[in-house]
Amino acid sequence: MRFTPRLALLVFLGGALGSLARFELDTLFEFGPFLMVVNIVGSFVLGAANGDAKGSDESRAFFGIGFAGGFTTMSGVSLLLLVAGETLPIVAAYAIAMFGLSLVAYVAGMRLLSGVKK
Repeated sequence: MRFTPRLALLVFLGGALGSLARFELDTLFEFGPFLMVVNIVGSFVLGAANGDAKGSDESRAFFGIGFAGGFTTMSGVSLLLLVAGETLPIVAAYAIAMFGLSLVAYVAGMRLLSGVKK
């Protein structure tokens, strides 16, 4: 993918919509568990965007880099873990679970749109 003004605009618009979606959902749900769900769903969207065999640079820019990038939040997870005052084992378990489930969601998204049957 090469930089073009059109791709930059699509990343911008996707990022704005992803951030807005996360903000809206954040007002509806409890902060802690919600962050794990957001990162898992965002990883699925990223995997689907990257795995779409028929996808274009435009769709990858909008959904993958833009929307998924704006929707997911590692900084929010860092804040949650800092202010929660949890013990290191609980923080580590949460981070490992979130990373593992996000990775599974990414692969599932890729396979869903790539046509891989495994």
